[in-house]
Amino acid sequence: MSAQQHNEPAALNPQHMADKLQQAGTQAATRATDVANDARSRAESLAEEAREKVAGEVQNQKQGIADQLSGIADTMRHSSEELNGRQDWLARLVEAGGKELGSLADTIRTNDFRALATKLGDLARTQPAIFVGATMAAGFAAARLGKVAVAGTSETRTPEAPREPN
Repeated sequence: MSAQQHNEPAALNPQHMADKLQQAGTQAATRATDVANDARSRAESLAEEAREKVAGEVQNQKQGIADQLSGIADTMRHSSEELNGRQDWLARLVEAGGKELGSLADTIRTNDFRALATKLGDLARTQPAIFVGATMAAGFAAARLGKVAVAGTSETRTPEAPREPN
C-alpha cells in the first residue's frame, strides 16, 4: 500500500469503494431473488385456490349436470326408437350415443372433475364416432327442447318490440 492510499479517507479508497459496491450488488441480487421467489409462491397459491374453487363449483353442479345428461340420454333413446325402420344406421348411432351419455351421467355422479375429464377424453379418443354422434344428438335434443320452449310461450307473454313514433 502506498503512503498516499494509506492517508486517504476510507470513503475515497478505491478498494473500499469496490468492496462496498460488491456488497451492495450481492444484497440487491439476494433481495431480487427473494422477491421473485415470493411472487412465484403467491402465484402458485392463487392458481391452486382458483383450481380448488373451479373444482368445488363443478362438484356442486354435478348432480344437475348428471340429471340433464340423463334427460338428454333418454331423449336420444326415444329418438333412436323413432328412427328404427327408417334410418337404422342413424338409430344405432343415436342409441349408442344415448347409452354413452347415460353412462357419462352415472360417471359424473360418482367421480370427481379430473376423472370425468379423463373419461371424456378417453371416449373421444377410443370411440370418436360415438362421441361425435352423442355430441350431435345432444345438440339436436337441445334444439328440440328449445323449439318446444319457444312454441310453448304464448303470444300474450311474449314482450312486444318498442314502436317507433309516427
